[in-house]
Amino acid sequence: MTQANQAVSPSGRQSLTFIETPEFRKAVAEVLPKHLTAERIVRVAITAVMGKPQILSIVQTPVGKASLLNALLRCSQAGLELDGRLAHLVPFGDTLQLIFDYKGLLTLAKRNGVDAKAVVVRENDDFDYTEDDGTGKTLVQHRFDPFAERGAVIGVYSRAVSDGKAADYEFMSKADVDAIRKRSRASGNGPWVTDYDEMAKKTVLRRHSKRWDLDPDIRASVYNDDDTPDFEPKPLEVNRPLFGKPVEALPEGNGEKPVDADPTGLRNQTPPQPAEPEPKKLTPKQAALKAVEQALMAAGIMPGVLLDYLATTGSSDGSESQLSELTANVLQGVMDNWATLRQQLLAAQPKPTPIQPEAQLI
Repeated sequence: MTQANQAVSPSGRQSLTFIETPEFRKAVAEVLPKHLTAERIVRVAITAVMGKPQILSIVQTPVGKASLLNALLRCSQAGLELDGRLAHLVPFGDTLQLIFDYKGLLTLAKRNGVDAKAVVVRENDDFDYTEDDGTGKTLVQHRFDPFAERGAVIGVYSRAVSDGKAADYEFMSKADVDAIRKRSRASGNGPWVTDYDEMAKKTVLRRHSKRWDLDPDIRASVYNDDDTPDFEPKPLEVNRPLFGKPVEALPEGNGEKPVDADPTGLRNQTPPQPAEPEPKKLTPKQAALKAVEQALMAAGIMPGVLLDYLATTGSSDGSESQLSELTANVLQGVMDNWATLRQQLLAAQPKPTPIQPEAQLI
């Protein structure tokens, strides 16, 4: 039996049963638009994941499980299926990244009354781009022979029409696209490597969408995947901050825990002490603590919100001031019920000040 066949064996299928629980289906149903059902979201996700041994291996761990649940909930919120066509899962260390395809963005645009398309430009094409023809409009002329050698990619443009208005265009050179790619966490793997043309189209559509009259929830979905440049969940303030400053995000490729803020301000004056090496084998509590920390970070939820929730519901005695003081059973219980608990924590967390469209990331 080959490795691939082993990955789709009954034991591999069994490793995904946690996303079929009634609790998770309920959490998905609460954020889904009317045209989709929780049953379909779960069924499509299982079908897509079963054919990928590396992803199946990742979801065997608490951290990998949490990242898959998070990706499914974010897909559900956007109203897109995790089918490998509209949205992708990409392995990243011991977690999974969610990346929306350009076809996913076109689907979101169409639901909001915007008829959009994106086209790649190659070096042998006949291409002319006029930013302003004197009337304030942008004109694009693009001709090429589909049967001839078109050469390397040199740029990409998008075209959008809504409410009967004249077509609006956005153009990006390959250098512009590559600059955005370098700022993405997903730059070195997944669709950026295997499907560059489609990711270039997605990049120009994302920039163009800033000028579209989109529903706020749809606009948020456009910027809600792990390919967003400089992706980092923004921590929110709580009424009773328990950590002084937000926990810093883990640097790529680094297995160390986040470093606490320096309350004395003397860090630059005192030589830092060498970090103690992490034990080769984590204890059950250490493994559960790491899974909870990364799940909170991926969802953009402050640790203090979780501590307050556990104290309010009687799951802890309320004396804990940091996650490491929780018992192993409480930490594991958080991960076992993360699908529904995540929604409750997000609802309890104070809402940030809305970002104006012109200030959003590309």
